[in-house]
Amino acid sequence: MRCPTCGTDNPAQAQVCEECEARLIAAPARKVRRCPECGARMGQWDTSCAVCNAQVDVVPVPRIPLPASALVGGMALLLLLFAAWSYQPWTLLAMAPPTLTPTSSPRPERTATPTPLVTPTALPITVTHVVQPGETLMSIAQQYGTTVEAIMQANQLTSLVLVGGQVLRVPVPPAGAPTPTPRRNSVVHVVQPGEFLEIIAERYGVSVRAIMDANDLSSDLIYPGQKLVIPVPGARSS
Repeated sequence: MRCPTCGTDNPAQAQVCEECEARLIAAPARKVRRCPECGARMGQWDTSCAVCNAQVDVVPVPRIPLPASALVGGMALLLLLFAAWSYQPWTLLAMAPPTLTPTSSPRPERTATPTPLVTPTALPITVTHVVQPGETLMSIAQQYGTTVEAIMQANQLTSLVLVGGQVLRVPVPPAGAPTPTPRRNSVVHVVQPGEFLEIIAERYGVSVRAIMDANDLSSDLIYPGQKLVIPVPGARSS
């Protein structure tokens, strides 16, 4: 056996080199097939001895059984390779992505928006009026050139009934303001027992809706002693 360190030849069974005392690694013994009759060497797959012509059986090579999971894994690997070859995904990687070219869009031009001029609005003037006997909201509104709705809103009134000596705030339109269109002439009617809106409307020649609008009535129910403003073309005494 030759020492791999110093190259000295040593006996076949030596484990240490006699020259450099290096440890020798013996090569694995190779199994030699021999003829069982004469002992001559035979090849691995020879069926007869070349020396004595003795018939020798060939020793079968042992087969290692494979588990079922290995077979399934092998078939799956083959299917995966076949699918990869069919679809050829590497061709998608070779395709270069499209290059996006930025496009400049024109910016909208800013236009100056004209600012409307605000015209100052003249505020109405409020005067104090003491209600005299026989006066109504309509007569007071005509006296000051305003409307019944404006007087009721300024005094937070919910009824057209006035009391002598009552103090009212009357909003008077400023000079130059358009004069509100007055309503038709009206009279005050005191409801008598047994009267209802149809009878009163027929007496004064007006409609029920006109009486309800003049008095802000939501229904046609009235009661004796209630004062109603009747809008008529000409003033008549009740």
